[in-house]
Amino acid sequence: MFALSDTLQRRFAALKSTADFWSLRHVQESRESYWYAGVWRRRRPSSTMPAPCSPCVSPVSKPMRLSQGGLQAALERAELMARALVGHNLLDLASLPHPTEHSDDVMPGYQQQLAGAAHWFELLMAESALISIWSRVTRPRPS
Repeated sequence: MFALSDTLQRRFAALKSTADFWSLRHVQESRESYWYAGVWRRRRPSSTMPAPCSPCVSPVSKPMRLSQGGLQAALERAELMARALVGHNLLDLASLPHPTEHSDDVMPGYQQQLAGAAHWFELLMAESALISIWSRVTRPRPS
């Protein structure tokens, strides 16, 4: 679906893990948002989530940054979680097949038609009509 930058590929290849097996999920998403007190926004964030697999568990840890140190720290956090969760799992991941080296996954519902802007605008207007009764929204902020 998309190509990783050379920098990210090098960083992924340099990660070190003590887990029997681990995977790295790089997520790119696009999103449009409408707010009652803001402007329309379009975002295309991306993130990476390492997931080490011990024989029984596969926790995911999302890094705060995509630097080499940030990715390695997230992988190490996920490894700590995996070791702590052994024995408290619902699935035996050892019996499941490991993912392929590279795959493109699409979220369920991705192919369905998105609601048009008019639908979201109507919803936004209906919510905006209620703002005057929401004191937490209408209360002035101290400056």
